[in-house]
Amino acid sequence: MIVVHATLAQASADSLTGAAVVVIDVLRATSTVVTALAAGARSVQPVTSIARALAARHGPQVVIGGERNGVRPAGFDLGNSPGEYTPERVRDRDVILTTTNGTRAFARAARARRVVAGSLLNRAAVARALAEEPEVVLLCSGNQGTPSFEDLLAAGAIVDAMDAPASDLGLMARDAFRQERADLVRALETGRHGRRLLELGLGQDVALCARLDAYDLVPSWRDGRLTLRP
Repeated sequence: MIVVHATLAQASADSLTGAAVVVIDVLRATSTVVTALAAGARSVQPVTSIARALAARHGPQVVIGGERNGVRPAGFDLGNSPGEYTPERVRDRDVILTTTNGTRAFARAARARRVVAGSLLNRAAVARALAEEPEVVLLCSGNQGTPSFEDLLAAGAIVDAMDAPASDLGLMARDAFRQERADLVRALETGRHGRRLLELGLGQDVALCARLDAYDLVPSWRDGRLTLRP
């Protein structure tokens, strides 16, 4: 069974304990995680505060990245734009990442039996990886407590790729994805978060995050870090 939660408030940490959880923050945290690992980063460690991110800096092999209100915080090496996470910047390095919504979702899911990062970029890979799981929760980060269209769209894309029963919200998200699939860039630009990124001059990020099945990889959570080791 696939269950979709539109916001973090819909899922307590205890309710996720026995499930395989897919954390989704399309614009942009999980898209950035996928891109960083595809570029050769050794790991991505999501943390919930700017202070914790800066405190984790302990050598040249650590890259500090993230955003608050869409903007790179002072003292950070990188922002939250997937395009910044190139092999030249992150290969063989550990990334410490903090964002407004997405890294809080990983903290919420920390006690789940299995946690992976999902996005439009790797939705088919996630669907294959979880095909035998009896209970899958698609945990949308949302935007400061409210649902995000792009996260529900990605949840629908994963439901579309999996041959399993889904909750009513999952079926609605799947149908929305099927309707919008022909132009995902335009779809992401219509949501509140997408419009905000356009206002910040970050329209290229929307396009990067809208690439369906761009990467065949599944970031998996273990000991507080996301890596490509299952």
